[in-house]
Amino acid sequence: MAIWTGFLSLHVMKTGGAVALAQIFSVISIISFVLSVPFAYFSDVVGRKPLIVLSSVIRTLGILLIFISPYFLPILLTGILIYSIAPTIASGAANAILPESILDKRILGRVISLFPIVPLVGMSLGSVFLGHLTSTSGIFLPLLIISMLSLLRVSVLLALKETLSSKSRNLPDVREVFIAKTKELRATLSRPELRAFICMEIVGGLSFFSAFMPSYFSSVMRLNETVIGLAFSIFMIAQAIGQPISGLFVDRYGCKLSFLLNSMVGAIILASLTFIGPIYPIQAIFLLFISSSLSAFYNTAYSVYIAKVTTEEIRATVYSAMSAIKVIPSAIAPFIGALVWNFSPLLIPLSLSALCLLEIPFIMMLREDPNVDKS
Repeated sequence: MAIWTGFLSLHVMKTGGAVALAQIFSVISIISFVLSVPFAYFSDVVGRKPLIVLSSVIRTLGILLIFISPYFLPILLTGILIYSIAPTIASGAANAILPESILDKRILGRVISLFPIVPLVGMSLGSVFLGHLTSTSGIFLPLLIISMLSLLRVSVLLALKETLSSKSRNLPDVREVFIAKTKELRATLSRPELRAFICMEIVGGLSFFSAFMPSYFSSVMRLNETVIGLAFSIFMIAQAIGQPISGLFVDRYGCKLSFLLNSMVGAIILASLTFIGPIYPIQAIFLLFISSSLSAFYNTAYSVYIAKVTTEEIRATVYSAMSAIKVIPSAIAPFIGALVWNFSPLLIPLSLSALCLLEIPFIMMLREDPNVDKS
């Protein structure tokens, strides 16, 4: 949700305030939690492509609704809600389709890490461009551009190739399929390494970075929309730079060390931002550039770890189950962020740093030798 984190959340903050921002994030989290696993289950039965295309169509409808009335708060929040929950419909399918397309599992991390680079660079350039347009021309023109790009995305996804070859697609007995998948899913999620992984995701779900850091940049660091757009552009470039490095790192040193590196360095940088940000905004942006590059290590390790501990019959469901589990604390996170913001905006990065530290004990409990993927 690059446009959301880049400038749309700041627009909601100015239009409806911190409470409206917290409320819409929480509603998005709750609905995403309800929808994610059922749609992922459908993906494990009917295939990846139908869910991915459907998600893109709904996403386009949401952004068109925002475009119609960006300053009337009820319609604005409704459009944001539709736009934001659309990726949930395809989250399991989108996560599963990539590892299923890779034949040599020894290079899983390297291949997975390369795919986000083009979207990240595109979003980075878009963040600068849209931030500048918002600052100089208002929000209508950026929303028009995003609407056109969303329509183009739908047409491109129609050419996607299906990867699911599971026998369940041909079984007529729906009840039999459901029982078999539920049994395998329960066995997979009960494994110790998955329990530790779930706890790590719950802590990570409490982060409210995307909701309140744009406002922190504006109110505390005194940056305008153009500079904020540039900052998020730089963060995406940093992640794009980190992607190929993270793939090599994950394949060579494993997922556990990648998670640790992201959490430990992130905690240090966010804590230092508390003191550096208000005084030296440029240096603070540079530190977040480093932190953003390491977020690639988390993303790659996350995708590889789940791909290795699941079979294709339940892979999309497990990906979405993990996302759903993270959504539970995500519903609470914006209100925690709002409380911290109302107490003192200066404490936003320090609070996020504490959450990074809380992930470390659970990362230490992860096993580095899960069963190899059986897709």
